[in-house]
Amino acid sequence: MMAIPNNIVKKAQRLYNLARKIGNTKEASLGICANVMAESGFNEGASEVGGSGYGLGQWTPRQNLYNQGATLGYSQSECETFDVQCDILLRGDETGQWSNIAYTGYDSLVISPLSLVEFNKIKKDINYDL
Repeated sequence: MMAIPNNIVKKAQRLYNLARKIGNTKEASLGICANVMAESGFNEGASEVGGSGYGLGQWTPRQNLYNQGATLGYSQSECETFDVQCDILLRGDETGQWSNIAYTGYDSLVISPLSLVEFNKIKKDINYDL
């Protein structure tokens, strides 16, 4: 198995700690980190291959990142930073990124709709294959 670069480990730990600090369970915090790893590899400047997604959360179009950041009082230049993108991700209920109920039709792994508050409290076992 290939080692994960130290800079990615540090960013993952930072996002995990921020998620835990605002009350997310360990399981929800790990889920957020796994999603960010899959979306952008923890690269706040990542551009989607073959699409218009941008940043940690692959906001599409890129302007959505700035619009959501503005609702939280951030400038466009602040939205380019890792910590601000983490804050925007974690406050999706305030920015409109996370609607009242998450849509379950886009992925067969999503088996039930959850509000962000419900997601943050997930405590189910995490099973995965290496």
